[in-house]
Amino acid sequence: MREIDSEEEERRLWYVAITRARDELYFTYPLLMTDYNRQTVLQKPSRFITECPSALYEIWNLEEERAVFDAPLEIGEKRTEYLN
Repeated sequence: MREIDSEEEERRLWYVAITRARDELYFTYPLLMTDYNRQTVLQKPSRFITECPSALYEIWNLEEERAVFDAPLEIGEKRTEYLN
């Protein structure tokens, strides 16, 4: 966004991308990104998505499920199971 025409160029590329899809089109983006200063930055979807009619898309939330762990070991308790 440093150049004057960069937003219009991005909008043109967006239009080209969505009009080339034949059946379905999936947009993905990372939830977090590390920038050049090694800081974690929360990401957002493209601002052009909101310009499309909401009837044309659906939002999925695909976060990883947390692993379920056994109860912690008590001191002195012996486990006979081993991971191989």
